Amino acid sequence: MKQFHKIIAADEVLFREGEIGQCAYLIDRGRIAIVLEQNGESQTLSELGPGECVGEMALISNQPRMASAIAKEITTLTVITREHLHERLQQSDPFVRHLLQLTLQRYRQAMGQEHVPVLSEFAGTMENDDESLALSRMRTEQALVEALHNRELVLFFQPIVRLRDRVTTGFEALLRWQHPGEGLIAPDAFIPVAEDSHIIKEIGRWTITDACRCRKHLASQWEGRLDPDFTVSVNIAARQFSDRQLLPCIRQALLRHELPAEHLRLEITESQVLNNWDQALNVLLQARALGCRIAVDDFGTGHSSLAYLNRLPVDTLKIDKVFLQDFLTDDASRKIIAGIAALAQCLGMSFIAEGGETEEQIELLESLGVEQVQGYYFGRPFALD
Repeated sequence: MKQFHKIIAADEVLFREGEIGQCAYLIDRGRIAIVLEQNGESQTLSELGPGECVGEMALISNQPRMASAIAKEITTLTVITREHLHERLQQSDPFVRHLLQLTLQRYRQAMGQEHVPVLSEFAGTMENDDESLALSRMRTEQALVEALHNRELVLFFQPIVRLRDRVTTGFEALLRWQHPGEGLIAPDAFIPVAEDSHIIKEIGRWTITDACRCRKHLASQWEGRLDPDFTVSVNIAARQFSDRQLLPCIRQALLRHELPAEHLRLEITESQVLNNWDQALNVLLQARALGCRIAVDDFGTGHSSLAYLNRLPVDTLKIDKVFLQDFLTDDASRKIIAGIAALAQCLGMSFIAEGGETEEQIELLESLGVEQVQGYYFGRPFALD
């Protein structure tokens, strides 16, 4: 990423009117005067301070600078290149990119076709795909709002089984969309859209409430051996950590359905926590104070760090099924699984492996010290009657 800082002295010229710009600047400290030269005289058009941007048109146009920029005092700037902007655009939501494309189109029309923004050299190649993605995501997001209100969202449950006695210790609640026209929509088609938008907060609260409601029905419908203190697990998305209604929702759901807090497990991922550390830690500590259990899902696939395990109120580690893909024949994979199982035991945590599908896998997982398994061997996700 081509981004760096620049320091200029008082009265030093940052760029002059008429120069071809190659980058823009964010003012970190100090002040910049925007000066226009007319008839041999200088006219100060404005003064910009910390947090403001200077020369941003250079990021989208090869046109000469329309005024000069001169430091009024010692000034520190963050330099933003076109490459930096391009990189950020690629990482952004397609809807944002599409809006930018529309804005650039208006700019080209206003300035004339001879003034084609340089940004189109790399952003224009994404234009059609961005438009399609943006419109698709918008429609999906709007449809999800309607689906939630029309009760089209349903929870499926997959059992988690303790290996030493084959007793079911819990169920993970998995969100599904029962569309009236398209049937059951796969979670990969809508959950990423929900997690990237505000609707995940409302969906998340509904999921917690319905999972608590379903727990008593799970006990009556499950045919296998069931621990009387079995848990129901709910996934928490990153955006939910900023939801002020999340904790009140948990309290209300537990109270409404007369569910002891230790029967509800919140599942989070490493990246979600580390990218929202302060908010996540605050929410998880309060949830743990209520008595809820906390699991780190997909442990070992994100920003694994033993340091955060000491600071988070975690009682369960879950490894993703990716670790089981070739562990029957790969010694390194078996050592990793055994190592994480030993780590969980040393820390006094439960350990769950996802993905067990065959008797051979189950037997090997048990020999490696794995305590519990969630996989097709013990049951596929199912809906309650």
